[in-house]
Amino acid sequence: GKLHIGNNVSISIYSKLVSASHKLNNDYFEYQFHPIVIEDYAFVGAGAIILEGTHLGKGCCIGAGSIVKGDYEAGGIYIGNPAKLVGSRKCNYSYELYQEYYFR
Repeated sequence: GKLHIGNNVSISIYSKLVSASHKLNNDYFEYQFHPIVIEDYAFVGAGAIILEGTHLGKGCCIGAGSIVKGDYEAGGIYIGNPAKLVGSRKCNYSYELYQEYYFR
């Protein structure tokens, strides 16, 4: 279903990115794909699930264990299932993430 991850994005442990699904009202239960787009400086908390067709705007934060599908505004802080807007980030995004990667 394609996946685009911007710069300085943090995706925490046990998170899932699912870019495909099935057409539930289709006689053949056909497979469908929709891209996931995660813009720069977004944060995905531990165990969150990002479903097909989701777009996380710049600096968007998804709380641990939350489930998201659809469009989420830049700088928004979302938690829950389904994730709901609970606040917004107020920063200039001037940091650069650095860490050792387990897989290259």
